[in-house]
Amino acid sequence: MKSYRFVEEVYEDLETTIEWLDDKQIGLGHEFESEFFAAVNVARTNPTSYAIDQTGYRPIPLKRFSAVMYFSIEQDIIVVAGVFMGGRSETNLRDRG
Repeated sequence: MKSYRFVEEVYEDLETTIEWLDDKQIGLGHEFESEFFAAVNVARTNPTSYAIDQTGYRPIPLKRFSAVMYFSIEQDIIVVAGVFMGGRSETNLRDRG
């Protein structure tokens, strides 16, 4: 299993999404966080099974939520660049890294 790191903006992505979901229903943010880290582990286990898309990153849709986690492979490390709920633009992904 490959090691991983988050770009700085991922922490804000997570915090914002978790807070928004918890405002909708208590505990939903925690469920989202668990789903996010499950996607991180999928990327660590088999990263090349996800193709690079137009953002320049490899997307993994989160199973339960309308969200997508984006990552790249740099040397032997999974670099998580963002996680976006449906409706949020991924256009600023190119500035992360």
